[in-house]
Amino acid sequence: MLYVNNISVTLKNTNIIKNLSLDINSGEIVGLVAPNGYGKTTLLKSIMKLNQIESGDISIEGTSNKNKDYHKALFFFQNADSLYPNLNALDHLNFVKNAWKSKVKVNEVITDLKMSAYKNKKIRQLSLGMKQHVLLAMAIVSDAKLILMDEPFNGLDPSSVKTVSLLIKNMQAEGTSFLFSSHILNHIDQLCSKVFFLKEKKIILISDLTSNNFISTENNYNLLFEGDGNL
Repeated sequence: MLYVNNISVTLKNTNIIKNLSLDINSGEIVGLVAPNGYGKTTLLKSIMKLNQIESGDISIEGTSNKNKDYHKALFFFQNADSLYPNLNALDHLNFVKNAWKSKVKVNEVITDLKMSAYKNKKIRQLSLGMKQHVLLAMAIVSDAKLILMDEPFNGLDPSSVKTVSLLIKNMQAEGTSFLFSSHILNHIDQLCSKVFFLKEKKIILISDLTSNNFISTENNYNLLFEGDGNL
């Protein structure tokens, strides 16, 4: 599905990612874990072609990132700063539907995410949690095969976390793949089947959450980043 082969990324003369490879299968939910400053957002932006890669290649379902149709296969759920403050939620969803040529019904997504009360409010009038709902709704409306998500649970109350998690699971059942970063490690354990740990500019551990030997993502995180660095 997603193949990232030996990519390197340098920003402002600083090498952030070096010879990094990973792959994700169709219908797979994968977590991306590392402390702040280790390159998680850089990696997501590089897959989305918002950062230029120096070497290596990326493809989605056989479509190279050099192909003009590459963007249609994925959607990047960024932070709320990427939204337009003077447009409303409905404007954003209609834009995505048209740009991605999606057949998803916007009104159904608004209902599922309980956004009806604020769909016509300008983004600058919304709380952080509401903005996160708008971002998730945009990802759903895109109908992309791969959803990249940078800290999708930020600003969500427990009820919203359950709603978002259920929607992600439902989309997975229909074949959508997810790669998302999060500092809320128990959410990763609940949603993911696999976790990439990013350290020393590359993926140094792929944790299989379906394995009988798996303990928890928090346990692996502590060993890698707060212990001696060895598992």
